[in-house]
Amino acid sequence: MSTAVSIGDRALQLLGSASGAVVQDDTHGKLYWLIGVDTARSWCLRHVRVLTALADETVLLGVPPTTWTDGHDPYWRVPLGPGRYLTDTQRLHEALAQATIEICDSAPPSFVSRDEGHLPFNSVEPKAHLELGGVS
Repeated sequence: MSTAVSIGDRALQLLGSASGAVVQDDTHGKLYWLIGVDTARSWCLRHVRVLTALADETVLLGVPPTTWTDGHDPYWRVPLGPGRYLTDTQRLHEALAQATIEICDSAPPSFVSRDEGHLPFNSVEPKAHLELGGVS
């Protein structure tokens, strides 16, 4: 799953040592958590994208070598390691929900972007209301 670095930074703080491996891509301003296949399919969080195989969409994610921990792009923000591969999806969901509320409620107007050539899920609106719930 992916989110903007600003939201991801706060989620990492909230998760602390409970975070699994995370890839950071500064070119696109994204953080990517490794989670189990089909463990987040029902997520409905603003500014968070679950990368999954869909009939009309293919997602490719470049995974850096394990030695790329800084000075490269992309790089391992939280490196792979024994016991630190996947992040528990329940904890990650809670951290991302809290981070989204905090970041979107405190975002200055300059943080708002509606037309940067990105898909709509990348736009951020101040005072955004978090929509929780499952998708059927």
